[in-house]
Amino acid sequence: MFVFLSLIMASLTFIGTVLLLMLKITNNRLQRQSKAYSPDYTLKAVLYLH
Repeated sequence: MFVFLSLIMASLTFIGTVLLLMLKITNNRLQRQSKAYSPDYTLKAVLYLH
């Protein structure tokens, strides 16, 4: 039982780190895109998508 719980915790932490890395990568890409375009244009695009 204890081994099973530890395995679940390990997999959860692994998934969490992967998700955080993906979020960082997407944030970096978004920042690069916003630098390429004007801030007003990106804001309009974000509002349109939502």
